[in-house]
Amino acid sequence: MNEILSFWAQWLRPSAGLPTVQWSLLLAVAAMAGYLTQRHTGLPKVVGYSLVGTAAGLAGFSGAVWPLQGIGLFLLELGVAIVLFECGGRIPLRGSATTPWCWCRALPSRC
Repeated sequence: MNEILSFWAQWLRPSAGLPTVQWSLLLAVAAMAGYLTQRHTGLPKVVGYSLVGTAAGLAGFSGAVWPLQGIGLFLLELGVAIVLFECGGRIPLRGSATTPWCWCRALPSRC
């Protein structure tokens, strides 16, 4: 494993760096696993993402540093917050008032 990392480290010196490539490959594998999990088993994609994350954690991937720090991380978090805010504003609450059984099903999961 160290031989592979040393090869990548030499090759990536002028570019974004080894942690960025590692995170990119992990995200690509997770996306593929999520798609295949949904297609072949009918389970949600999040199950495939979780399996890849579990395997990566057990394999020791936790040592890789998240490549975004400082202002880049702040801008990413701000962008995600704005998208979630916009999505939340577009969900019609009138539909949840006409189907009260949804609230009955959601309450036990909160407890």
